[in-house]
Amino acid sequence: MCNKEKNVVVLDLTHGGIIITKKLASIGYNVIAIDVYKTVKQDILDELNCNDKIYATKKAPILKDIDFIAAPVHLDPFNEILKFAEKESLRILSHHQVVAKILESYPWLDRSKIIEVTGTKAKTSTVSLLAEMVSANKGILLLSSRGLEYWYQGVPELLKKGLSITPGSILESLDKCQEKNLKPDLYIFECSIGVTGYNYLSILTTLDADYSIANGFKKASDAKLQIIENDSRKDKSILLLNSSDRKAIQHSKYTNNKNQELVIFSSKQYCDADYNIYNSNMTLFVKYNDHKISFPLKNNTYLSSYQIAISSSITASLILGVPNNSIANVIYKFSGIEGRMKIHKINNRIIIDNSNSGLT
Repeated sequence: MCNKEKNVVVLDLTHGGIIITKKLASIGYNVIAIDVYKTVKQDILDELNCNDKIYATKKAPILKDIDFIAAPVHLDPFNEILKFAEKESLRILSHHQVVAKILESYPWLDRSKIIEVTGTKAKTSTVSLLAEMVSANKGILLLSSRGLEYWYQGVPELLKKGLSITPGSILESLDKCQEKNLKPDLYIFECSIGVTGYNYLSILTTLDADYSIANGFKKASDAKLQIIENDSRKDKSILLLNSSDRKAIQHSKYTNNKNQELVIFSSKQYCDADYNIYNSNMTLFVKYNDHKISFPLKNNTYLSSYQIAISSSITASLILGVPNNSIANVIYKFSGIEGRMKIHKINNRIIIDNSNSGLT
């Protein structure tokens, strides 16, 4: 990947920056890794410094001959290094973009098998439903806020707890996958505040309930809308969008790449969308193109909390060619996601655990 040695800076070692630093060094970069939040223990910095291609520090050194600076999208734009980079016209890449660069160096990784999901809510529920639908006859590596799982025949095996959903965790997930000698048919990554773009299918669940990042100077939706900016993309890809967010995207300062197909899903029957998924009389209907299919429901108590997750996961499954019966089996028995809103039946009584609404 590197024809000659290049010098780069990685800011923020708290949110995935350590693995990004290590991977950049492994593919030939000289890396200055700066703990801008000053949360990393000194022994960890010392361990990084054992690599002669890494200089890890809590204080910003004098920067010269820098190819690019890797900064998380949530970093305060008035950070001294970012201000210096702006003054010196240095290239600034997000952690998401840098992870995509690193993934390009993996000859064994097929981007056509990668799905990334982001949004202000419904991410975990979406990836969990999608993994269950697709895994009826495929092996799925799933990274979510629950951790890293391997799904097969609708059953998950926990590989590692405690992983975050920062872009750097994608690299950790792939390391664990190789360590276990797994060969997934599909990779599904839940990712916070945007996606890397190194994928076949991106899903933006919703921009509702937006929130501030970067010390209040940005909105999370601004970062997530970079999902449609993929200037380096050469292969065809698909971007799956919630119909409620179309206006925001149309007015975004980012422009869609010609190789990226936009597909709109909706949880309403009467809405201008490519896929309409709605509930009527204990049946879930899906209308798309000239097709209309139906899935019977065992109960519909949970639907209001899981509308986005159900609609986006069904749409993605149909795009991926998942058989209708595999989708139907998941929808019929669905009673909520573990750790999200869940429905139980005990002694003929229905118990609704709404400690978490299922919207995340």
